[in-house]
Amino acid sequence: MTLRAHWRLGKTAQLLLGGSEFSRRDGAVVDGWQLLNGRQHISETLIHIIVTVGESELPIVVAVSRIVQHCCSKGPVPLSVNALCTPETADEWERSRNLLLKRSQVSGLAKRSEACQWRSLVVSDTAPEGIQMMVHQIIRNEPDCCEFHLHFTGGSRVLSVLTMEALTGFRYEDGSGCRLQYSYMRPGEELLFPVSAFDQPTTDERCAWTLSINDVAALNRFTTEFYSLAQRQFVRPRIPTAEETLVGSQVSNILIAGRCMDGYSIWLRDRWDRVWNEGSQSGREWRRWPSPPPKHLWPTERIAWFAGDISRDWASVTHRIACLYGRERAWRQSEEGWELDVQCLEPNTLSRLHRFLHHEFFELLVYGCVKTRLLSALVGRYYRPSTSAETSLSLVSARQA
Repeated sequence: MTLRAHWRLGKTAQLLLGGSEFSRRDGAVVDGWQLLNGRQHISETLIHIIVTVGESELPIVVAVSRIVQHCCSKGPVPLSVNALCTPETADEWERSRNLLLKRSQVSGLAKRSEACQWRSLVVSDTAPEGIQMMVHQIIRNEPDCCEFHLHFTGGSRVLSVLTMEALTGFRYEDGSGCRLQYSYMRPGEELLFPVSAFDQPTTDERCAWTLSINDVAALNRFTTEFYSLAQRQFVRPRIPTAEETLVGSQVSNILIAGRCMDGYSIWLRDRWDRVWNEGSQSGREWRRWPSPPPKHLWPTERIAWFAGDISRDWASVTHRIACLYGRERAWRQSEEGWELDVQCLEPNTLSRLHRFLHHEFFELLVYGCVKTRLLSALVGRYYRPSTSAETSLSLVSARQA
């Protein structure tokens, strides 16, 4: 949604709720919750969160987690979460719900909410009567003491407005309306509005999130752990270390600056790939990289390291590569240059070295540039790290922005 759309929805909600967002007709505020038509606050409270779901999962996950945390901040409460989805966004909610459940278990939030129930309803934003009927049924299924919270960042504008109208238009038998609070995330600010409704407001709701690669992939319909028939092993992602990123960036920069990429490619083909490829002089063949071949197919001769006409920095970079992949046991330095004895490598180290030599060093250059750029864009605006540890945490958050 655009900022103008959010502003219009906020004004619509304000009008529907009768004035300021959290004021009663008599001007009193009860625990930050809207009380319509003077309905009395009941000490024993149930909370029902209603969220409209769109095609972007991450804002929903961040917002719902924050709302649930706020609702449970004062002790265990009966809590329900109901998502209003269209047929096109039902899958998005299912993936978001799975991540929310996982996060609540890890953080211990699930222990503070008594039997939190997660439901979803499929609606159509072209059928106002259907939305009204479902929302009213949600209210009727809860006791009169239930408080409702509508979060409408996700979904279309029409769905958000129709849901708000259904909630504010409902009346109990005595003519009073349900107790209602609403929230949304302003574009560009990543902050739940209105801020006054939440404890300990932050400058960016994403600050507290450190999603793993598996979580981000799952939110976007990808899997990160699978068995590769071609490689005959389980394939999992791995975050490069700071040293690996530095070495990969240095190798790329030196080869590009020295205009030695063509020479390196020739070395890679004639010196490295020759001892593994089909049709080599020793009769070896192996085309299942990154899975290493059986040990008996490994070459016994040492492989001369690339030593083209490069700057003096290449010697120090070579030493860094040796420290990462085999150390002195596998890398030998002589007057003629460096040589590599692959017989002294572990299978996993050989696999990593093969990836690094073929493509990973350039990927690490790109990875390092993107990470640095994201961090420089976020530090000062959202984060102010003062130590290297805090900087590392900020880097994790920056990758998720």
